[in-house]
Amino acid sequence: MFLPIGDDQDHDRTPWVNRALLAINAAVFLLASPRAVREFALTPGHLQPLQFLTHLFLHVDLWHLAGNLVFLWTFGRLVEERLGSPGYAGLYLLSGLGSAGLHLLAERDPGPAVGASGAVAGMIGACLVFCPRAHVKVLYWFFFVGVAQVAISVWALLWVASQVLFAAIGKGTTAYWGHLGGFGAGFAAAWFIRELAARRLRRRGPPLEPRERDVRRPFKLTEDDDPVFLDDAIDAFAVVYLENPPEGAPRTGVLARRLPRAEADLRRRELGTSAALIADQPANDPPVPQPVDSASWDDRMIRFRVGVDVVPLPWSSIGLVVDATAGAERFLDVFVSRTRTYRVPARLGVGLTRVDPARRQEETATLEELAKAFEERRGLACAGGRFDDPRAYADYVFRAWHLARAGRAVHRA
Repeated sequence: MFLPIGDDQDHDRTPWVNRALLAINAAVFLLASPRAVREFALTPGHLQPLQFLTHLFLHVDLWHLAGNLVFLWTFGRLVEERLGSPGYAGLYLLSGLGSAGLHLLAERDPGPAVGASGAVAGMIGACLVFCPRAHVKVLYWFFFVGVAQVAISVWALLWVASQVLFAAIGKGTTAYWGHLGGFGAGFAAAWFIRELAARRLRRRGPPLEPRERDVRRPFKLTEDDDPVFLDDAIDAFAVVYLENPPEGAPRTGVLARRLPRAEADLRRRELGTSAALIADQPANDPPVPQPVDSASWDDRMIRFRVGVDVVPLPWSSIGLVVDATAGAERFLDVFVSRTRTYRVPARLGVGLTRVDPARRQEETATLEELAKAFEERRGLACAGGRFDDPRAYADYVFRAWHLARAGRAVHRA
């Protein structure tokens, strides 16, 4: 009633080994004769060493095959992306051996065993180690049909509990002890790999200081250093400071808004080249931030989850980050384009996860750590500050957005 059919992760590597395993299992099912299935199954009374390998690619019927392939597609590619193709192939075979071993030892009267489910169960165990906070898309049917997202840690623990229950009561002909053996082997091997990687990382000592990076221009530069946006027919302008506002000026850097063109020109001339005009109308406002439900990041990209959608963003695609407190709320506003902005609030229920690629481990993080991650990537600075009035924050973002688009530095308020 609950079938995992996908996940919420962004897959930017081709899982070649997992695809090969899917193809081999399907091909063997189509080509193997009933006699070959009997001969190469894991048969306790007539054990042959080769059977420990061959039984992993044999299936009794189409439903048996389809179920294992769906599970393998869902969990196998997650493991291969984190472990690499050679390591994934080795872990798959090790899980299959663990499955066969526990099946032979724990079953009271073990019969012939076939199927990839033991090895696939090892991939579930490995996912519980490598990506416990990822979510799987689960197809359910119980009076009605739908798809829900469930954390891998929750789904895996429920699955293990069901396998233990069925193994204890001896339900059906399924090799539940084999499933548990594969799961245990995959979990243990993944945990060992993760700890070994962490130990090697500790022996290397602290990381070297990062090399200086060129300051990235987050938006396309204007040809003129004195930006006036849109056309002269607009008769509502804002006067903003191009550098840090001087003492006595508004902290937001916005001197005035909604001024007629003549008055705005006069105010600007009084300030000289330290100020600019920006057309002040709704079409020229920054995009409204879209709140996210969770965020996870590694060295390559950050991923925002908004409802059931996961938005992967390379660090290079982000133009401006504002770290601010407006009223009683602390948040990061992440500006991606002229139409897309995401807000990461410091609020219970908003999950923040940092992925350590060396240790292949996910760690719970804080909003401060996310802000630091933005500062460390490609010269992105977190502008912003504390604003008691939300309208003051709106003014500050209006100025910061347009300065960033013009390629100018944005300072904290």
